[in-house]
Amino acid sequence: MEVQNISPVPSAMRWGAILGLVGVATSTLNFAMGGFAPENQDSGITKIIQFAMYAIIILVLVVATQQHRDRELGGFMSYGRGLGLGALIGLFYGLIASLTTFVILQYLMPIDYADKMMEVAQQKMMEGNPNMTEEQAEMGLSMARKFMTPSWMSIFVLLGSVFMCFFFSLIVSAFVKKSNPDELN
Repeated sequence: MEVQNISPVPSAMRWGAILGLVGVATSTLNFAMGGFAPENQDSGITKIIQFAMYAIIILVLVVATQQHRDRELGGFMSYGRGLGLGALIGLFYGLIASLTTFVILQYLMPIDYADKMMEVAQQKMMEGNPNMTEEQAEMGLSMARKFMTPSWMSIFVLLGSVFMCFFFSLIVSAFVKKSNPDELN
């Protein structure tokens, strides 16, 4: 079988699932520690969990890209292939993360969760721009309120996961790529 015909999908599914399970664990930990509460969104523990997850994502992308290059592609991989693998890992990770987000928001959070989030957002908005009128604040919040449903939040998590893994893969792929000297440019 030629190296070019090897699909990155099985590897991306495997590593996306691993990342998704780690994400479920960190989300569960964050939820149990109260990190999902509107007043705790900027707490220290929430930030630590968030940055730890970023580090885990980067680590998984590095290991996944290196293993795909060395075990499945014969030791050589283009920058674009690494970037595509990272985006696919983000897609599979995002599917698991968005499902987890939906379940947490739909079934585990209190009914008034979105209202509390909007109150905190309004407070931050007014602190950040004290010259804003009530009408301007309400117009911005009414638009944001439309997207505060579990379905929309899950879609944003999916898109954000793909984007984040793609972004990190821009850097990771630059270091992990290895050109085949036998191939013509």
